[in-house]
Amino acid sequence: MKTSDQGESATDSSKSPCVIHPVVDWLFCGGLSIVVIIGVFVVFSLHPEMWSAFSYEKALQNAVEVAEQGSDPVGQAALLVPSEAFSSLSILLVLSTLINHPHFMMSYKLLYNSREQIQEYRWSSTWLPVLLVAALIMGVVAPQEAFGGAGPLLLEGLNVVAALYLAWHYNGQAWGMVASFSYLGGIKLSRTEKTMIRSGLRVMTAVHVLIAFMLVKPGWTIHEYVIQREDTMGIWLHDLLVVALIFASVTLPIGIMAFRSASRRAGKGLPVTAFTSWLAVYFWYALLYVQRDVFGILVVVQLAHALQYLVFTTRVEINRNKAESSSGVARTVVTFAAAIGVGAIVFDLPGWIGMSTDTARMYGMVMGAVASAINIHHYFVDGAIWKISNPRVRKDLFAHLRS
Repeated sequence: MKTSDQGESATDSSKSPCVIHPVVDWLFCGGLSIVVIIGVFVVFSLHPEMWSAFSYEKALQNAVEVAEQGSDPVGQAALLVPSEAFSSLSILLVLSTLINHPHFMMSYKLLYNSREQIQEYRWSSTWLPVLLVAALIMGVVAPQEAFGGAGPLLLEGLNVVAALYLAWHYNGQAWGMVASFSYLGGIKLSRTEKTMIRSGLRVMTAVHVLIAFMLVKPGWTIHEYVIQREDTMGIWLHDLLVVALIFASVTLPIGIMAFRSASRRAGKGLPVTAFTSWLAVYFWYALLYVQRDVFGILVVVQLAHALQYLVFTTRVEINRNKAESSSGVARTVVTFAAAIGVGAIVFDLPGWIGMSTDTARMYGMVMGAVASAINIHHYFVDGAIWKISNPRVRKDLFAHLRS
């Protein structure tokens, strides 16, 4: 969710200036993720043996030892996922099916809701999907020697683009949360205040990109690993990440000053949910930085992001359904259940099938590229259809405040 202008305040005619409910908004749009991340830090600090069970570094060391003993490569690969981590990772995967997958499906429902909207967002609804499908077909069908070997590179390229675009998407949505909840709270941010708040989100985008590059090569997330092997690129990434985090620590008080300035000017208290949505991003990337050696840690951030998004898509669905019938909430529940089912088919079913195929490696690479293409399209769609400056978006999102 993004915005270029906050428009007029919604609170003048609103008895309940919230999206779902003040507590739900606060929890799902940042508060819950902050509490969970603090809990992760506390538990891992008090029980370091739990961290060890999920440590990529430990698994990598075990794999190296097995390799030195001349064992089979399949066994080495298996050791890269500690057995202790499987049960917790399974829980994260279930939560991803229930929360993360629907947030993709709901964005498509919003985009393809009407012919007028499809025509208005022609690039998002038609041309980008065509380009992505063409890239996938070329990457799968083209022989490795054709087009200078560009076919397989396209599949890898989609993965890289998705990883980098994800950084902009996460932080762009966080800004959308800030703008939306400030709007609901009757607080209009000045140009300077917007710049101050967004400075931290832009630095966090850089942090995300650097961590994404670290995940490209096994071992790059571990500083001692790249130092011992004198891996120049890995060392540079770690040094740049430290610099980015120093900048991030500077933007934190700057953002707080901007929120306080806007609140004083409006004569109102700090817009708590807007502030929490922004502050949560610092916790997300603190978690990714400190625990980047932990299996499945990125899924925690994905879930936090998806919960934010679902608050707004759920409200739009309820408002639209109420306008068409009296059973707005019931129809929205059915829509959400359908999104879970479709998401499981799109994201989970191919993986289950792939585990039983003889060409699992190629199949996995292709399905990974397909998932990346879906991600890229989702990020593009989100940037197009979620603009609070658009009167239709404000109407769909805030209709419950004017009834």
